[in-house]
Amino acid sequence: MSNLAVKFTGGSGFHVVDPNVDFRDLLSDESVKKSLEERNISVDLEKLKKEYDAFWQRYETWRQNKDDSTLKKAMREVSPGLVEVLKLPNTIHKTSAEMKPMLKSSKHSQYLAQQGLMRIEKETSTIHLVGYPALILNNLSKQLLDAFSDTMLISPSYFVRAAVLEGLNVDVDKFLEFTDSGDKSTNKPAIYVVGNSLAALVSAFIKTQFSAENNSWPLQLQAIGPAYHHKSNSIDLIRARQRMKHTVLILAKSEDEMDGLINSAAARLAAIMQEDLDLDIKGRTVTGTELHNYESQAIVIEERGLELARICRIGQYVPKRLNICTDEGYVHMAYVVTDLSRVLARIIDFLVDGKDPPKIIRKAIKEGVGLT
Repeated sequence: MSNLAVKFTGGSGFHVVDPNVDFRDLLSDESVKKSLEERNISVDLEKLKKEYDAFWQRYETWRQNKDDSTLKKAMREVSPGLVEVLKLPNTIHKTSAEMKPMLKSSKHSQYLAQQGLMRIEKETSTIHLVGYPALILNNLSKQLLDAFSDTMLISPSYFVRAAVLEGLNVDVDKFLEFTDSGDKSTNKPAIYVVGNSLAALVSAFIKTQFSAENNSWPLQLQAIGPAYHHKSNSIDLIRARQRMKHTVLILAKSEDEMDGLINSAAARLAAIMQEDLDLDIKGRTVTGTELHNYESQAIVIEERGLELARICRIGQYVPKRLNICTDEGYVHMAYVVTDLSRVLARIIDFLVDGKDPPKIIRKAIKEGVGLT
């Protein structure tokens, strides 16, 4: 958290945004202990509360006289109490005891390679599609955009500062890093390549205060494009470093409004995958150990054990850390992501098994329909 909390800790971090630092009520909430247990995370909450209280006292003193460098230095001396609280994950809203089903292996990679329809670059762990698989992927993109036609299409930056990733409480080491000069040995602040992702979408709204009255609520934004991942020993449509994804960011004024949009998004995705693509999908609320740090709940749509889409309930966890609010308070956030490369992999698996492609896919191939 050296960048997210740099104002309160000092050091060499790059200042982007000041997170909410008032965790007094949170550390007194029994739900924190329960959430950590469900996530199988061990934290000494008694010790943490004591260290945080020491920070809060000095923070309050400094806040009354911010020009006093002595008070600022005193606050920073006990800043580890704040940093450790910022490492805590979101409190859990709902989980399930239903474990992730066994993953059925895929034959799409071997099939596409033999047909000359997929080229693999091992050095960069990326894949290039040609012929009808590329047409199917483009058509899938168009289907998702049409399904969320009431959602504003944006083109977010695929590059973010470390503070944004720390705001999501994700491991920055899992993202590709580079500096403006290309030389990591310099003192220039690092930038991370995130592609089409939650980090990319929220980065556009850091330190944003919306009008509760003048804006049209809820705010829904969608994007389509490649997301970037760690290199994998297996390079295919399921695990490739670069995969095509459709993402939706939901910002709502209330918890009820957010939950209504989450249910709507889940229904839209299920309709596409079941009715249009004939995929044998199942929806599942994940267990506590499967949750990302920023999630309070997640519903996944899986096909024979492979996660194709994820609907994430975030609430005010990220908005409080990245200062995204209205003039009435922090917004409520949800995030929806569909891995189109994985959807394509399962469609190809059906073809390999001798099944007929869905009607909508046959039409796309025949007409050469792509994303325009």
